[in-house]
Amino acid sequence: VMLFTGDKSAAVEIEQKIVEVTKKLLAESELSVAEIAYKIGFTEPQHLNKLFIKKTGLTPMEFRISLVWHHLFCFIYTNIQGSILCSNFFFINELNAHVNC
Repeated sequence: VMLFTGDKSAAVEIEQKIVEVTKKLLAESELSVAEIAYKIGFTEPQHLNKLFIKKTGLTPMEFRISLVWHHLFCFIYTNIQGSILCSNFFFINELNAHVNC
């Protein structure tokens, strides 16, 4: 028997929660993907990999790398933002519209 909350099955909600927890651990810890998989209850790390790819389109490691690039971009962006000349005002406004640092 499937349990429904709203229009999502319990299995879908559990998968989403697993991905959320995995993202948090990837972002906030130095645990390997295998360590994260075991920590959240997977007996095989590749099962977490498969679920993560299914839900995000990225491997857990690609997600972690994307975070590094995002943080690097934000660091550079916030450090050059004040030093760009007024003639580049439109450019800064465009960046502000697309960057969430």
